[in-house]
Amino acid sequence: MSFANVCIHAYAVGYGTIAYNHVVYGKYEPALHSNPFQRRGTRPNPPFPDLDKRTGRPARSSAGLTQYSRLTIVLDKDNLVNSGTGLVSANSNALLEYDLLSVMPMTENAFQHACITLSELKPFSIDIITLDLASAPRLPFHLRRSTVGAAIANGVVFEICYGPAVDTRNVSNDTRDSGTLRRNLFSNTRDLLRITNGKGVILSSGAKEALGLRGPYDVMNLATVLGMTMTSAKNAMRETCRSLVLRAQTRQTFRGAISGLSIQPANRDAEPTETTPIDTTTSALPLPSQRKRKLGLIDAE
Repeated sequence: MSFANVCIHAYAVGYGTIAYNHVVYGKYEPALHSNPFQRRGTRPNPPFPDLDKRTGRPARSSAGLTQYSRLTIVLDKDNLVNSGTGLVSANSNALLEYDLLSVMPMTENAFQHACITLSELKPFSIDIITLDLASAPRLPFHLRRSTVGAAIANGVVFEICYGPAVDTRNVSNDTRDSGTLRRNLFSNTRDLLRITNGKGVILSSGAKEALGLRGPYDVMNLATVLGMTMTSAKNAMRETCRSLVLRAQTRQTFRGAISGLSIQPANRDAEPTETTPIDTTTSALPLPSQRKRKLGLIDAE
């Protein structure tokens, strides 16, 4: 029932989107790592369809909680870069079942591979690079501005999980006290923000229980304590998340085209003339309609 409590609490505090995280350690293999959120044909299969407006239920047609599926691959060994991470074209059909793809690099080679190679737009490209900011006082690799900038230029975002900063019960069973985890999070987050200038960053909870979740404005205030400006914090909770979801949707229609007609207003005084339709082609999807609820993503592992 913990997932249900997190989902209901997220909707109650004002979120409009939640992502369920499936974590895989090492190389991803579809035969061994089955997708718990597999789609039903072309329709999504959220854990709680009564809350998701994409299920087409009339009661949730205008409001609801969009539930996305996410795959996170932990790259904890250097040999994964050479032997393969599982993010290959042979597994593209299985990877397309996930709405979001992310990696957690734990070594220098894995971090460079994620920022430069895996971030290139293709059917199996990653959308998020999440960092373990609380496990140690320093990250196991250097955050170079050129490497981080290459990932951001390709549309990939970096994730800051604020869970260790608000969870005093240490539900992850870590041997270190919550104060140490909090200090590590603050120190490494400021290094990341110094490199990114607060751009291309999202905030998520990684909450396994409802008590580890905070409302959107509480998260914005916490982000200012971590070193972000209020404007950057708002973008991290809204615009950056919206761009992230839009980029992830382009993987479903990779190299696709959307065409439409340009309609000219009628001129009653002029003589009727034949109009030629203008064909506009783009590889991006149209922006989703604006919603009153926040789009901030919440990781529920």
